[in-house]
Amino acid sequence: MWEEGGEVDLATRVRRLADADHAVVLENALALREATISSAEAVGEAIDAGILGPLADLLTTPNENIQVEAAWIATNIAGSNNPAHCRALFEAGFIPRFTALLQCSPRVQEQGCWALGNCAGHDSELRAAVLEANVMEPLMTNVVPVDAELPPVPQQRVAAWLMSNLCRGDPPPAPSLARLSPLVPVLLRLLRDADDFDTLADTLWTLSYLVLGDGTPEELQRLVDQLTEESLLELVIGMMAPHLWNDIRLPATRLLGNVASVCNAPALAALVRAGLMNQVAGTLQ
Repeated sequence: MWEEGGEVDLATRVRRLADADHAVVLENALALREATISSAEAVGEAIDAGILGPLADLLTTPNENIQVEAAWIATNIAGSNNPAHCRALFEAGFIPRFTALLQCSPRVQEQGCWALGNCAGHDSELRAAVLEANVMEPLMTNVVPVDAELPPVPQQRVAAWLMSNLCRGDPPPAPSLARLSPLVPVLLRLLRDADDFDTLADTLWTLSYLVLGDGTPEELQRLVDQLTEESLLELVIGMMAPHLWNDIRLPATRLLGNVASVCNAPALAALVRAGLMNQVAGTLQ
């Protein structure tokens, strides 16, 4: 069906990804990205045509425009509603390649995060593979640096979404809190400094998952202490205000409820002093 009206078929476009002419490669990568963006059928056809081999090569090309398109195609494959497509990427060794993209330019980093997030949300085996590929270090140093200026909003959003998929534990089992704890400084940075609602919503959800995560009581209390020491719980309490967007109020309420269920008496008293009960009363009106 891809040849109707003079269209070039996908198998031909896949073969052209190996062309020596960068203009030819870019033209066909663009067409393949558009074809695979919402069509599992096209993704399957491209895989059958052997796209994974040239795609792996293009992820390391010095041509940034081609690299972005290649990463975008891979993201579409990972996000296909056919689980076998994401599994094909995993079996072909793409997850470490996606992690390597977080060392590249911001445009490429963004696509790397999308691809990794799709893989991490697929199943527990792929989520573990993403964590084993050392995704946290480049995420913390390059994508959302803890001690530098925040990246543009699109990068904030996709990084927060990636961390949410790493920490959600759906499907189970969830990774241990000890395994995920290196992400906490990044999450606290976004909670403190981000002003984009989508970024904040995913950050709040991720912290709520961690607070009820697979950790010892001491590990969970340490996380609560980090939130308390930086006065971030007061900030989260403010996010329960009735005039705010429900997509912020709900994860803020969930995070505070989870904190209250695991924290020690002094931390619970600090929550009450910070106005938690007043905001809870407001949400019931």
